[in-house]
Amino acid sequence: MAFVGPEFPINSTTDFGQAYSAQTTLPDGRMMVVWGSELRDADGFTSGFELRGRVFDAEGVPAESDFVIATVSPRNIILPTIVTLADGSALVSWGEFASDTASDIHTRIVTADGVSGPDVIVNTTPTALGQPGPNAKTLADGHILLTWTSNEDSSGGTNPYPLEIRGRILDAHGTPEGADFIVNSDLAGSQLGGNAIALADGRALAFWTDLSPDAGAHVEGRFVNSDGTSTSPDFSLLPLSSTDQSGVSAAELADGRILLTWTQQQVGTFSNDVHGRILNADGSVGVSDIIINASNDAYANSPVVTALPDGRALVIWEGSDFSAGTNGILGHIVNADGSVTGPDFVVNSATDNVDALPSLISLENGELFATWTAYVPSLGSDDIHGRIMSFNTITNGTPGADVLPGTADNDIIHGGDGRDTIHGAAGNDVLHGDGGNDFLYGDAGNDFLFGSDDDDRMWGGEGNDIFVGGKGGDAFAGASGIDTVRYETSSAGIHVDLTLGTGSGSDAAGDSFSSIEIVIGSRFDDTLNGDGAANMLSGGGGKDVLDGRDGNDTLDGGEGNDALTGGAGNDILHGGAGNDQLWGNAGEDILAGGAGADVLAGGAGADRFVFTAVTDSTPGVMDRITDFGTGDRIDLSAVDADSNAAGQQAFAFIGGAAFGHIAGQLRYADHLLQGDVNGDGSADFQVHVNVVSLKASDFIL
Repeated sequence: MAFVGPEFPINSTTDFGQAYSAQTTLPDGRMMVVWGSELRDADGFTSGFELRGRVFDAEGVPAESDFVIATVSPRNIILPTIVTLADGSALVSWGEFASDTASDIHTRIVTADGVSGPDVIVNTTPTALGQPGPNAKTLADGHILLTWTSNEDSSGGTNPYPLEIRGRILDAHGTPEGADFIVNSDLAGSQLGGNAIALADGRALAFWTDLSPDAGAHVEGRFVNSDGTSTSPDFSLLPLSSTDQSGVSAAELADGRILLTWTQQQVGTFSNDVHGRILNADGSVGVSDIIINASNDAYANSPVVTALPDGRALVIWEGSDFSAGTNGILGHIVNADGSVTGPDFVVNSATDNVDALPSLISLENGELFATWTAYVPSLGSDDIHGRIMSFNTITNGTPGADVLPGTADNDIIHGGDGRDTIHGAAGNDVLHGDGGNDFLYGDAGNDFLFGSDDDDRMWGGEGNDIFVGGKGGDAFAGASGIDTVRYETSSAGIHVDLTLGTGSGSDAAGDSFSSIEIVIGSRFDDTLNGDGAANMLSGGGGKDVLDGRDGNDTLDGGEGNDALTGGAGNDILHGGAGNDQLWGNAGEDILAGGAGADVLAGGAGADRFVFTAVTDSTPGVMDRITDFGTGDRIDLSAVDADSNAAGQQAFAFIGGAAFGHIAGQLRYADHLLQGDVNGDGSADFQVHVNVVSLKASDFIL
């Protein structure tokens, strides 16, 4: 097991707490991560959650800042789940408290660009207190099985403590089919923690914890067909135990067998272990109880598992090895025969955080991607962090000055301490300088170069390369390709000027740049200046100042009140959350303020002002377009103009006429562009524009 670089923050927002991550791979190889983001009222108390998301490429480079999928203040979003749909978008589902005594299971379809569709309530049974933590799995025929815990009572009143597992089938486009149904056949006791895995034969194995009055707490399961029917009764998945079993996860192995994992307290101690069991395809026991963690003096919780192509499986969990002094997200490989060898390994690279609630998926390129909730003491709140893992061969240097050549394969090379010289040669390589002032050469291929905390020199060579210098005065030379320097882990704001080739502040202090096209800033107040090339500058959190200068640039402010200047060229400016100021200047620019009260000025050229949601500009938090002119367009094509109708609806422009209590009407008068999306005759969407009049041809609807 090797790591493709250190852990990195997933969320760009730093407001309050982030928790409960889930992720999926998109057809183009990118990854979408979703999580819950805490909201607080004016007194500082939690008032609810947003469901947020972010898209990354296969190397962990973010496409843009966070986007909001759903906001349910003052209610809570509970434990999101996500799967990829056939058209390349994603289905996100979550449990949501509709009131103090009722909750529902919701879904939304999110495009790969972060645009959310309408909200759909999936449960057809009456709402009830409960229904948290849905789990979505894509079946072999493309259908989606959604399962959750409900306190509906299908026993006819004979069960004094009704909790049951319910499910619903959705088609390959995320549309619900039929009604929801009860999954468990045993109606006695309480069933909770519903989960499922998809099997290669088209079925799913659903499983849950059964709190039966006659057998105590144990784990049951049932095979479910792609139409929601089942021909098998419930059966016991795990051995009965006198101690608690919790956190069950499962994966289908390469040979069709099923590996179950869970945590179980050791008898007579405060320690607990990660256990495993391999089932045959018919549900019978193939390999009985396995202890997966290497330490006998350990705490473990929330294990998750994914299968590997060679028949093995990777299990990770939150925990501590008391005797070894390690803690965080730990992991171990389970062999195809159920055996485990060697010590546990630590997934997280930061050692001062408190890490919990891991999630794990396999990527299209054979690597693995883990995310988890990390309490970061320096921020005083929870974040979502991630790390990419690989099974490529690792070359390790010595504490001295090494010369380490790569091969034609995809190499992972660690220099160790000392003044090392490392060449990646051909292939997509990962080079770690580690300690010492190192020289790293990516050579051919799309390479990752990590310098650590000393003064390192890095040359990307051919291909699209990524540099992470860490602390110290580092030199980055990209050469050919589209090359990136990343500063997400910097502990303070940075200043990078690609025209001057210099950096200052925190991790950028003393850095120099040559042929770098993309800069990803920190989560603090950054100043990022481009050059004459087509740059991408991403501010992340904080109040950032971004200037693309010449070239066709893409600027992303992220969270905070940012100032973005496109300069010459046809630029794309995304303000993100916060009250941003966007100036396109010369060229045909695209300006998208995002959430917050933004000021948008396109400058010379035929510019496009883009709004993707009603919440981008409302009567209470309104954007201002200050220089709308000939050739400019206002693009509302991504906004759902009718919240009462299914699907995506377009606005109908009615000029200066008053609203007629018809959802989807768009009007312009007295410098106010207003849209009514629910038909109540009042503006839900509103933008101030500098011109006296607008006509239908000024819009993209």
